[in-house]
Amino acid sequence: MWRWLLFLPLAACLQSTPYSALGYACTSTAECDEKTLCVDGRCKVPEAAARPDATLTGVPPGTVLTPSGTVTVTQDGLVLENLDIVGCLRVEANRFTLRRSRITCGENVTVDQQPGKTGLVLEDLELVGPDRHFTLAVKAVGGLSARRIDLHHFEAGFALDPGTDFVIENNYLHDLYGLEDQAAGFVSDSGVFDVFIRRNHVDLRPLTTGAPVRFTTSHEWRNVHLEHNWLEGGEFGISIAVGTDQTDRFTLADNRFGRGFAKGPLDIPPGMTLTGNVFDDDNSPVQ
Repeated sequence: MWRWLLFLPLAACLQSTPYSALGYACTSTAECDEKTLCVDGRCKVPEAAARPDATLTGVPPGTVLTPSGTVTVTQDGLVLENLDIVGCLRVEANRFTLRRSRITCGENVTVDQQPGKTGLVLEDLELVGPDRHFTLAVKAVGGLSARRIDLHHFEAGFALDPGTDFVIENNYLHDLYGLEDQAAGFVSDSGVFDVFIRRNHVDLRPLTTGAPVRFTTSHEWRNVHLEHNWLEGGEFGISIAVGTDQTDRFTLADNRFGRGFAKGPLDIPPGMTLTGNVFDDDNSPVQ
């Protein structure tokens, strides 16, 4: 009950907009108050619309965890739950699911999905990094669903390698390690397709280098959505360096930005779709 919220109607948006049983009408989250999001044309409270933090992510309170060492998964369709893994997770199988678990890994990559594998599901986890350079929480090659993860003390959160079908939502990334410009919540230097990064809270403060989202590559991208995220700290909030022939393949919508960036909220080429992105403190537009 503590983390499963339904879409609820709220009379909290601009009073001048039409109201129905589904909520006030809107075209972007900038027209809604800070407690609601513009979803399907209405101001609503979606699942975990509250900014993800340690109380809304990670292992649910009361979960009894079983101690484990490093896990290597080779069986397709395997589901593991309620583990306290002191070691790392290597996924050499399709359709593997890990739920309600903590992983404390001292190696460079904590969750390592191997090339050619797909269908990885990670839910209600705490991922604890070694707080040093060249460390990555999740390396994914495709078919990843990651939800409600409390992720901290890595240099980077999610690295998306060439692949398709990434859904990463309602996660909390914080206390990341910073050296030069390497810190990032989401990073990719390879072309990826069908990416949905939404309702995540990435806080790089007090770092003034790196970026919560950093995509840099000349490879092909397609159908990339960055939506309803809370971004703070680093050099830029979202930094994307791709060819001008690919800018129309990115959608940046309804993201909320802090004021703690060294250079600004956006470092992107012209031509990307921008709707409803605002500064979190006063709802002023980010363009």
